[in-house]
Amino acid sequence: MTHPIIQNLDTLYDAVRSEDDTDRAYRYNDKFLSNHRIRLIPYDFSKPPPNDTKPMMFFTRYSAFSDKYPIDLKAFDSPEDSELFLRYHNFDPKGSFMSPMSRTRYITDYLLEWTIGGQIPRKLPLGSMDLLPSRSISHVCLPHYLLSNKDYRWDIENRHGWNSMIFEYNKVLPHVIILSTHFKNVANGTILHGELELIITAMNARAKQPLVEEEDEDDESNLLFAGEKRFPVLMVSMVAPSHARILHACMNEGELLIRLSNLYNFEKKVPSLFDSFSSWLLSYPQSEPDFLSPQTHLPMR
Repeated sequence: MTHPIIQNLDTLYDAVRSEDDTDRAYRYNDKFLSNHRIRLIPYDFSKPPPNDTKPMMFFTRYSAFSDKYPIDLKAFDSPEDSELFLRYHNFDPKGSFMSPMSRTRYITDYLLEWTIGGQIPRKLPLGSMDLLPSRSISHVCLPHYLLSNKDYRWDIENRHGWNSMIFEYNKVLPHVIILSTHFKNVANGTILHGELELIITAMNARAKQPLVEEEDEDDESNLLFAGEKRFPVLMVSMVAPSHARILHACMNEGELLIRLSNLYNFEKKVPSLFDSFSSWLLSYPQSEPDFLSPQTHLPMR
């Protein structure tokens, strides 16, 4: 007998994959959402959640990010290099040399460099190439179970599609962090098909992740997260042409609950705004008291 949470996520996954219009956006009162028990909740991520928030917030923003790891101007070889790598092309709808797709992807790439300290160097611990190891976060790449299903559409490279990067904590937890790029604009209070599909894909993959990969994947005694009921996902979502927002999703007694921030404008470089979104990408996990895992590393293919 299939575990109820897997049945639920399979149903959600099949439903969202059966939608032909990947260009679609769903409003909070959309029949598709209500028919599949998906609830959208506007949420202000700039404020700490009340202690009695239910379900709890499973990610806590790393608010010390910019103070602890400032940009290291001395790491540049010359003032010209610092100007080159720190330069941000403000959006100009009349004279922009970028297409809407290129613009959205450009902001995603800039945010990633701003966050991890790659081409935009930060004062990192000695020997560190970027900030992810210091935050006990790993970029998920093949071989990895989260990416192993050929049907999972983590990337659809067209103007109505999306790209995504997946991250997880080094400690064994069901939490997934997604940095996604969507080549379509969206209004506050709605969710893009691509955002919804990525969230459900992450949850579905986590729910089925085996403890031992050589064993039968249908064996429920071989599930890495057999006791998990939430499968939390944090998404930083870039949308066309120059906006972004934060989404926090988890299962809640058969319901998929998604908290959404308002859209933020990235047309111009505002360092405090980049810092805020970076601090969410580098967030640390919160877990409910009853979640325990004997493992220290996620199984890899």
